[in-house]
Amino acid sequence: MIRVILISCYVACILQLGFTQTIQDENALKLINELENKYNAYKSLEASFRLTTEIPEEDPIIESGKFIQSGDAFHLNSDQQQIYSDGRSIWLFQKRLNEVQINSIDEGDGSMISLTPKGIIALFNDKEFDYAVVNEENGFSYVEFKPLDRDSDYHKARLAIDLNKRELTNAKVFYKDGIHLSLDVINMIPNQTYDAEIFVFDAAQYPDVHVEDLRID
Repeated sequence: MIRVILISCYVACILQLGFTQTIQDENALKLINELENKYNAYKSLEASFRLTTEIPEEDPIIESGKFIQSGDAFHLNSDQQQIYSDGRSIWLFQKRLNEVQINSIDEGDGSMISLTPKGIIALFNDKEFDYAVVNEENGFSYVEFKPLDRDSDYHKARLAIDLNKRELTNAKVFYKDGIHLSLDVINMIPNQTYDAEIFVFDAAQYPDVHVEDLRID
């Protein structure tokens, strides 16, 4: 899923840390729990982002945009696409193709919000990873995660956390196929109020849009 949304940002391995099985750094755990509690306390969160996809022997692909998360509802608007979710359905609109695909959301499926700081922290705050603080400098802490599942399609992920603001500023995923996906989170604005309409795709605003509705009633 991270590979789909970091369409958004996805990655391969440069550094080798040689973690052993079930490394759990207490400092890293404390920091991640603190961030998760902070983001969970927000009623909503808005931020701009920059997603960089690095593919071996190709120029980087950079995509910018903005996301809004309010409870289970989510809206992402980037250069190439828009994603809407009201917590029950998800609309993926491809701007260039002028087409939208609609799917149902399974109960407990948080895949749409994993691009947000809250979603990223929740994703990696899990016993399925080894994790440790690998560096602290210039007011930032860098926490790296390695999946315990050896069949995972990525080697590791690294989060950059601003220790003064206590905010996630970057998430980077290192994929086994050599792709690097890096998400920069910019200018976060919490606790705003949003109309429910912004989380639902309005086909009337896009003349001749092709709609593929795959929802299960």
